[in-house]
Amino acid sequence: MDKKDYLEVDLTSIEAKVDFEGHTVTVTDANKMIGNLMKFEGNVILDIEFEDLAKEIYYEKPGEKIKIKKAYLPYIIQVIKNDNSHKALLRNAIIELLTKE
Repeated sequence: MDKKDYLEVDLTSIEAKVDFEGHTVTVTDANKMIGNLMKFEGNVILDIEFEDLAKEIYYEKPGEKIKIKKAYLPYIIQVIKNDNSHKALLRNAIIELLTKE
């Protein structure tokens, strides 16, 4: 696949805006939250490759970038949007990271 078919991203540490003034917090281990959501709440897509990607995201090392097929991004975003167990500001920061070009 062509490089443009993938998003390379580090999900281990994500900056989340917390107020109107632009203050941020760094959320570490966000990859573990995303990987778990994809595996256990990812019934939007039943695909072995999607589950393998969930495992790869979960075990991502800090500072490491992983390749995510752009075709999977809408499904990952849907899983995150459906999550009610994490703060909206974290969900929004993850979605922003996955959708910026």
